[in-house]
Amino acid sequence: MLLLAAGKNLAGILCVEDPLREDARDVIKHLRQEGISRIVMLTGDNARVGDSIARRVGIGEVRAELLPEDKARIVKELKSEGRIIMVGDGINDSPALAAADMGIAMHGAADFARETADVALFDSIVHEAGVMADGV
Repeated sequence: MLLLAAGKNLAGILCVEDPLREDARDVIKHLRQEGISRIVMLTGDNARVGDSIARRVGIGEVRAELLPEDKARIVKELKSEGRIIMVGDGINDSPALAAADMGIAMHGAADFARETADVALFDSIVHEAGVMADGV
């Protein structure tokens, strides 16, 4: 949310949201069909935004307002429960991508995320997600 001012007066409020990937809901559905029962969303966004996105795509567990090092720490903690696949697209995801058993950079990811990840997707994640999950 951006507050716009003219002098000392509030002139407007501008709300900006990253667009949701069209295939996001299908990806989550596909991963569940492949037997992945626990999907956790790690986001730097505030909790309200994170919860809203998670509801729209079918994710029940959200950890929000995270710094890159928080994401990496959580991935390391989750590894004690089993193998972890981290999917990300931004520079802020890079430490968690590196900490996971398999880091997957989404199509269109930042250069640093692609370089850090074990796998960089060049097509729709729906098509490739099941193949990647089978490899871990």
